[in-house]
Amino acid sequence: MKREKHTSHSDPLSLNTIRPHLSDRAKHVLKFSVSLASLIIFILIFAYFYEDYGRGFAALGIFPVCTIGWCYGLRSGIVCGFCIPFCSYIIMNVKEDFSFLRFISAGGSIGGILGHIGIGAVVGRMADLSRRVRKELTERKKIEQELRDTSDKLLSLINASPLAIVVTDTARKVSIWNPAAEHIFGWTAAEMVGNVPTFIKHGSGTFNRLFGSISLGKPVMGEEMTKYRKDGTPIDISFSAAPLCDHTGAVSSIITIMADITEHKRLQKEITTISSREQRRIGQDLHDGLGQVLTGISFICGALQQKLSAKALDEARDAAEVTGLVNEAIAQTRNLSRMLYPVTLDSEGLTPSLDELASSTEDFFHITCTLSCPGSIDIKDPTVSIHLYRIVQEAINNAIRHGKADRIHISLDRDFQGTFVLAVADNGSGMNGAPPQSSGLGIVLMQHRARLIGAHLDIRGEQHEGVIVTCTFTLPDAA
Repeated sequence: MKREKHTSHSDPLSLNTIRPHLSDRAKHVLKFSVSLASLIIFILIFAYFYEDYGRGFAALGIFPVCTIGWCYGLRSGIVCGFCIPFCSYIIMNVKEDFSFLRFISAGGSIGGILGHIGIGAVVGRMADLSRRVRKELTERKKIEQELRDTSDKLLSLINASPLAIVVTDTARKVSIWNPAAEHIFGWTAAEMVGNVPTFIKHGSGTFNRLFGSISLGKPVMGEEMTKYRKDGTPIDISFSAAPLCDHTGAVSSIITIMADITEHKRLQKEITTISSREQRRIGQDLHDGLGQVLTGISFICGALQQKLSAKALDEARDAAEVTGLVNEAIAQTRNLSRMLYPVTLDSEGLTPSLDELASSTEDFFHITCTLSCPGSIDIKDPTVSIHLYRIVQEAINNAIRHGKADRIHISLDRDFQGTFVLAVADNGSGMNGAPPQSSGLGIVLMQHRARLIGAHLDIRGEQHEGVIVTCTFTLPDAA
């Protein structure tokens, strides 16, 4: 920023412009010196020329009046204007012109007194206004400079951000398009500023709905959706947006912050796939490995029991007890295997698998678990089915472990618009306060699985009134 130069063309009566870098004390000394000098000069001139030119030189009193009024303001100007004529009278007395009546009557001295007072008041008022204007201008320039500095810092932060930051007006035209946005989407700032971005112009219904909500002043946080780069490549983005309001409170523009989560989503899907594959493997191992071993032990124990019973030995009862325990272990192993690897999910679909899950839950945890689903509804997509199954499974697990529920109800339905609603309700201890957004690994996994299939997960409940987990999704090709 260039420093302003003060030239000789500045206001000659303004001490602040003559000496902009003086300290306050030095300015006061300078004003006092100038005022005193003007008064002394007037006295000397009037006293010297009085005998030759008479009282007319009293009019020179406006010189110290103007000087003092300009230096010290309205009140000082009025006081000085009142005192200067009497200073002239004192000089006349010094010159042995003792007639006060002559002083009053000659030269309209009453008018001179009033004139001096008026001139002092006008000059003092002008000085006060001048100082006020200079102060306001200085403060305004300071505020404008601070705003420019803040704007430059903010723009530097936006340009240095690794996240795509886009600012649009209410007509959705871009005003700021940072380098990260160029990198993520492929369009340069020169191509986008002043235009409507393609991903907004041809946005989905969900995106347009969210954008409309932001235009009404409601911020959006952590939304995820798929958009396209300049070359047509699809990318997954996570975006948050907030309205920017003008001084009247009206929304003037919208700032959107976006992150490319394509790789993150790919890794999430891969981890989920690996997790599902490992669960299936463990379930198969339990069924084909441990289950078969336990079954073999059960046969041996049964045979041993029969032999001991044939010999009427008391140990037959012990053998029968061991056989019962082994059969119970086989049943639990089978239930665990089904939970980890729902065989019916691949062969029969989601609804039979949920029915089997409800039965297994009742058998394994000794609680009431029911399922309601119209016979015409089923989900054949294996990917969607496995995620929905795991969501229900996690909701049941949370209800039993954390809510201490003894009644759980699973429902799957579809409304007239084709939206599916999968719900799990329990009668457990519920939740205290607002539903958790991200706390707890189980809830995070349920939210993650819902996002993978484009579903919306909602968890609600009140203390001592149970919890209901609702998953809503659309699936046009579902039966």
